[in-house]
Amino acid sequence: MSWKAWSQNKVVHVILVLLVFSCTGLSVARIGRLLTEWLEVERFSLAYWLLWIVALLPVYNVLLLCFAFLFGKFTYFREKQRRTWRKMTGWTRRKP
Repeated sequence: MSWKAWSQNKVVHVILVLLVFSCTGLSVARIGRLLTEWLEVERFSLAYWLLWIVALLPVYNVLLLCFAFLFGKFTYFREKQRRTWRKMTGWTRRKP
């Protein structure tokens, strides 16, 4: 593979990753706004932050994988999420 082909693939990869993040963020923001309006939660109250952390964090992770699948980057994002959750929880795989 030539240098030119590699750099073009890298640019396409970066663009697709940015598209996945932007679509996911926009979707979660809209869902969050609809939920807060529907539940009549006052903005920046304790219930507002709990809703965002407890309800929308899992939604974000699911939507991230859905958009990654649509843009052909599912494996990349799945591995990134696994590493992130392992670091957050302190869970490591034991090698036999």
